[in-house]
Amino acid sequence: MKRCPILIILVAVMAVKAMAGEKPFFDTTRSDDFIEVELHAMVGATTVGENYADCIDALNELHVTPGCGIGLGASVRFVIRDFLALGTQMDFRINNSRYDMTLVTPSERMSTVYLSNHSYDVNLPIFMSFRFNVADNVRWYADGGVFFALGFGGYQKADIYNTYNNSLGQMVTSHVHEKHEYFRDEFPVIHNVADFDIGLHFATGLVFNRHYTAGVAMQIGLRDLADDTPVFAPEMRNRSCMLKIGYIF
Repeated sequence: MKRCPILIILVAVMAVKAMAGEKPFFDTTRSDDFIEVELHAMVGATTVGENYADCIDALNELHVTPGCGIGLGASVRFVIRDFLALGTQMDFRINNSRYDMTLVTPSERMSTVYLSNHSYDVNLPIFMSFRFNVADNVRWYADGGVFFALGFGGYQKADIYNTYNNSLGQMVTSHVHEKHEYFRDEFPVIHNVADFDIGLHFATGLVFNRHYTAGVAMQIGLRDLADDTPVFAPEMRNRSCMLKIGYIF
């Protein structure tokens, strides 16, 4: 499923390549425009990669569910040649994900934890953009580079259900609902989350009539955002894949 947007774009490229006209597929001449400015919107899936199963001894079951990610922003490309440009962009992004986990202690106390993550960040990719003419009015682009992200808000909601046997052998259950700051919380549910990230940025898509863009962008966080705790050493890295539409001025 994650590869579907990329496959759709590649199929579209192959379909329109047969309609190529006078422009060469790989054009090394100077472009008419040195600067291209684009406004765009994004929607897709955001999630995290973690190592909880390896570092939390009491963890019995874990499910990580991607959430809906939304972004708005602008990009600027400095065109070196028609096929090559250096680009950067700034995006405001909303990220969501969810953890469902079950923990069982040696004393047979069981806790089921549901965590909903909701965060905001400013995302700054820097990339090289390779562009290929697949038809007179259709251009295929492929971007690759790095991104920097600074988180500035959000929250983590936790619903914790505890089950244990009391001294009389009776089963007792309890429910706790908590809400914490997503970044740098003083008393986090599992661990603190750093507010600065860096990683790899990739994007590909099509430009129609020199103005309208449609594509997909993927980011893989390289920085471990989880702070160690006195009990275990967790790891956490961001992941995202979003569809993008835009307009080049």
